[in-house]
Amino acid sequence: MFAGHPQWVGEISGRVGDLTEDPQLRSEASLLAGWALGVTLRHEDALTLLLGVAESCAAQAPDLALGTLSTAATSVYNSGAPFYRAELRRISALIGEADNPAALAWSQAVIDPHHRRARLMELLKTGLADMSQESLGDLTALGGTTWILDETEQAVRILGQTMDVLRRAGSAGTNATVTQALALALFESGSWTAAQSAAEDALCMATEAGADNVTVGSRILQATLRALRGDHADARTRALEAVQDVDLRRSLSLQVRHRHATGMAAFVAGDHAEAYDQLRAAFTRDFRPASVHYHASPYYLGDLAAAGGRTTRARWSTPSSTAWGRTGHPGWPPCSTGTQPC
Repeated sequence: MFAGHPQWVGEISGRVGDLTEDPQLRSEASLLAGWALGVTLRHEDALTLLLGVAESCAAQAPDLALGTLSTAATSVYNSGAPFYRAELRRISALIGEADNPAALAWSQAVIDPHHRRARLMELLKTGLADMSQESLGDLTALGGTTWILDETEQAVRILGQTMDVLRRAGSAGTNATVTQALALALFESGSWTAAQSAAEDALCMATEAGADNVTVGSRILQATLRALRGDHADARTRALEAVQDVDLRRSLSLQVRHRHATGMAAFVAGDHAEAYDQLRAAFTRDFRPASVHYHASPYYLGDLAAAGGRTTRARWSTPSSTAWGRTGHPGWPPCSTGTQPC
């Protein structure tokens, strides 16, 4: 799992059921199988498996249940479906006393990263204080938590530390998922050159391992970087190639990031109407527009407003920032932090 080879993980974990009747061992194998499914873009299959395991052992094995829920949280985030967030919240309430602050912080942050910030920061602080040793699982969870809570510089440090542990463990840093998370954090911190390098590494690892979620995501990130650096033609080509044969309705986080990449390519090309249409698709067409992805979409509101200000079609249909309780960029050019609000 920590070497970043989901196909291999799926194969091995699938054989456990034939070797033991121990429910704990079977649940642990299911946890790993669910992680492998999520990394390969099969979020619904992953969550069916993981949420079922977490609920079944919530009372008898709370630590295992919370660890499973933490793994499920990643697929919940990538899916973006409201149903799975509700299930994550419901099952989380069933879990008894568990001793895994990092897993708790990550799963709770995924449920609702925009509200109850004080409580989430408290959980994060507890998780960081509990790091008596460099646990790969805890480091990954805490890196994700700092990133989703906009503690971006801290996310870069923790995810970089995670990569150092992976290298020392002999995996040569071949965890595509951690590398991709680091690439996103670097991008959002304004370290675009380092982000490009990390995204390239993640793509190489993911292609070899069959980690489709990372393969698509790293290509979208590279397309976004090309657009923001002015190469709109290459950015548009990369963005289209990234999502060939991919059903983005099953991964709303990738869908929204893809819209941002194509929107920025159009903006740089001077096609503000197309830029507006692409960025507007990150929000629903309801009377009161909502985010297509509950966390990713609001970050592009500033870019949407910038594009809308350059086309008269946007006067009546630009979403209000109050619909999400946060704002994106105050204007153009983009903030130096990439996609994060300044």
